Amino acid sequence: MPETEAAAKNDAQWGRRDVLRLSAQAASILSLSQAVAMSLSNSADAADAHKVSEAGGAKHEIFLTADTPWIISGKEPEPLQRALADVARDWYKVFGHRPPILAALPEDWGGPAIYFGLQSPDSKPRISMLPGRESFSLGVQRIDGGPQAVMAVGADLRGAIYAAYAFSEQVLEVDPWWYWADKEPSPRTSIPVREDLLQQFGSPTFKHRGLWLDSEDILNGFSPDPLGENPLSLEMLDRICETLLRLRGNLLVPGCYAFADERCYELISRRGLMSNTTHLVPVGLNVLRWPADVPYSYSRHPEIMERYWRECIAALKDKEVVWTVGYRGRYDYPFWVDDPGLETPEARGALITRAIAKQVELIRQVQPNAPIISHMWSEATKLYLDGFIQLPAGVTLVWPDNGAGFMRDAGKVRPGNGIYYHTMVAGPLGNRLTEFVPPERIYHELGRFIRAGATEFFLINAGNLRSVPLSTECAMKMVWDARPYLSQPDQTNHHNFLLEWVRRQFGPELAPRAANLYRDYFAIPGFQAKLNLSEAVNLTSTTDIGHLKEYGAAPAGDQAPFRYLYKLCEQVLPLMESGRSPSPATVEQAEKHRQLAVTNLGYLPSLLAKAEGLASKIPEQRRDFYVSHMLTALRIHVHANEMLDYYCGALERLAVSDHADAIQHLERALVSIDALFTSLRLEERNKWAGWYSGETFLGLEYGRSLLRACLAALRGEPPSPLHILPGYKQLHEYNYPKIYYSAYSRVYQYQDRFKHNFPLLYGTPRSPPH
Repeated sequence: MPETEAAAKNDAQWGRRDVLRLSAQAASILSLSQAVAMSLSNSADAADAHKVSEAGGAKHEIFLTADTPWIISGKEPEPLQRALADVARDWYKVFGHRPPILAALPEDWGGPAIYFGLQSPDSKPRISMLPGRESFSLGVQRIDGGPQAVMAVGADLRGAIYAAYAFSEQVLEVDPWWYWADKEPSPRTSIPVREDLLQQFGSPTFKHRGLWLDSEDILNGFSPDPLGENPLSLEMLDRICETLLRLRGNLLVPGCYAFADERCYELISRRGLMSNTTHLVPVGLNVLRWPADVPYSYSRHPEIMERYWRECIAALKDKEVVWTVGYRGRYDYPFWVDDPGLETPEARGALITRAIAKQVELIRQVQPNAPIISHMWSEATKLYLDGFIQLPAGVTLVWPDNGAGFMRDAGKVRPGNGIYYHTMVAGPLGNRLTEFVPPERIYHELGRFIRAGATEFFLINAGNLRSVPLSTECAMKMVWDARPYLSQPDQTNHHNFLLEWVRRQFGPELAPRAANLYRDYFAIPGFQAKLNLSEAVNLTSTTDIGHLKEYGAAPAGDQAPFRYLYKLCEQVLPLMESGRSPSPATVEQAEKHRQLAVTNLGYLPSLLAKAEGLASKIPEQRRDFYVSHMLTALRIHVHANEMLDYYCGALERLAVSDHADAIQHLERALVSIDALFTSLRLEERNKWAGWYSGETFLGLEYGRSLLRACLAALRGEPPSPLHILPGYKQLHEYNYPKIYYSAYSRVYQYQDRFKHNFPLLYGTPRSPPH
């Protein structure tokens, strides 16, 4: 099986020979490792290492150096080999040398060693004591009365992977977020390890712990697949797999609309992770690419749906999959938009129930014991709560949150249920570029489910991942092991987590001040607001996701100013272009939206000044991350709210025919959004150059074009054709689904050339449906 691009790039970068790449060929490893062992035994460096570990330093410590050998069987499975290649890279960063890797400890070796994996005879006794699924331990023990060894071992494959990364985190001090948080380990010549080190990690709280990154616009723009066959490059996907495993997750959704046979699933499998698909593509059927000449209707043409379901299931049958079942429309909306005719909730729920039952039957034919889940997302939540959707036995019910971290189970959570959670959301009032969900809310909502025994499945939607490491780590830590948190009040957990987070990122001296800053950040007034989601979009028909009305009130993140801008512009731009004034209802709406901006701007500038005052005290090597995670986030909020404030003010002035003042307000709104772009550019440094180039879902360029079009209309100038963005038709044709659909169309444009192979990417050209 050919190696992925990610593995090939790693190998080229570090120049590993077969033994250093942990080749699966045991004989090759043994022959090479004997030569390495002889070299180490006879070298002065090795002798010095013996002296350090036997006589130097504290009495109850052993010392690891660049020459401390790793003991790894050549029979270890590929996912573990890949994890150990990451740890070998970490080792090189710390010691400046690749690790010496042996298949067995030489008989005359007297210094310390490190054991990884599942197969070494010396580690079997420690492995046999591990309690269960995915458990692992990290500790020191003496090998047959001889040398001391660090044992990083697991009860099973994923446990062994977690153990390897735990060694990297706790001994080499490599942060799980090192790539995203720009945090490299410090170079060392030796590392002391206490002889009494013994950390044992039992089976996790949640059985399935997954990650979904649905900000493919940013990830795709920053790291596209050069072959044009995946939503993002396999190198970037490999980074994401690594991060998820370092956070002790075990399941990954590779994208919103990936076909079931795309190579991303192959890489996920070779990384030792389970695959999962979202509520958008049940059983892996990419409905976004549904052929125009094929009827989309399970009520009238079940045979077509079932044929496609079978093909998608067959494409994934050899992978470890947590299957998703359900029936929705061709985009993120109810099925009855594309499959009309069923007008009552009873009939709609019955059809969803029938579709799910058939999907489960088809899955069980190829994977009889596979885990299956069903998301009660969006319109399904109410249908289920009202008793109109029934799930077959063995299917896990997964409750969603509202996009802001509040669960939507209405108190109906039961043992065996699961969670679909957001630390970043594409909803109209959510967040796309900044942290939004406070740890206290995470502890409260997840804790409620854990106490109810609803720990079968957890999926976190973390958007582009880089913008929300704090809240995402908070959730992942709790679903791995909730015990430390359940006995503490949520506010105490919130305080302790922030303190530990900033201590790790910025050092212990600044931790109290930085923790207070993050506490104040999560107290931004908009984050506490209770606003109607449906008021942020124009709901003009059933296709305009009118089911948003079911969500009720929600806080306002960084999307809110832009969604309000878009909604108002859709109403006002045609009036401006024809010389008319906005209606009293529109002005009243603008005054209401402006209040959010005014309230936020009464709080944000002083918080930004406080954050800027702390910046000079942040250690230089951590300043880039501080800029991206705190300063840029605050500047986004400040400038976005300024933009909304000025735009709403322009409408109010326009209503009283004060065109000159209205123009000045629009000019200031444009200055504010340009200042936001400047803030993003300041963050795009070093390896992150061009990070925001693909941003489409939030629509920053779209918002700027709207403001310029409004300004041109008030000045009596013709709109510039350069202001119209590809895929958006006309500026005043905006509605909520269109901007998202156009964004997904750009991200998944690579699928165009494979459209005749539906329902797969590489499948044979389809025959006409019967």
